[in-house]
Amino acid sequence: RENSPNGTNCMDDLPRALQGIRAIVDDYDGFILDQYGVMHDGVKPLPGASRAVEELLRRGKEIVILSNSTRRSTSTSRKLEKLGFPTSKFAGIMTAGEHAWHSI
Repeated sequence: RENSPNGTNCMDDLPRALQGIRAIVDDYDGFILDQYGVMHDGVKPLPGASRAVEELLRRGKEIVILSNSTRRSTSTSRKLEKLGFPTSKFAGIMTAGEHAWHSI
């Protein structure tokens, strides 16, 4: 095994598969979440997603939604609210559509 530039084992630098966010929740102050396929399927929240978001917020974690959606952030926020997510408690929502709108 080789060592990385910081002296740790290179294997320690590789991504690891997690069974859930619980394994790393205490290591971070905030989380960047995608919406589609992570929080919902376009129609309904995915199993456990609402509970996970509520638990992150209860623990004082910042949540930012980052999405490649062509919609503006306000539209995404309304959709997430309709699905039961407390978007007013999120630190932010950024979509590709929002970025494009600001860039024009």
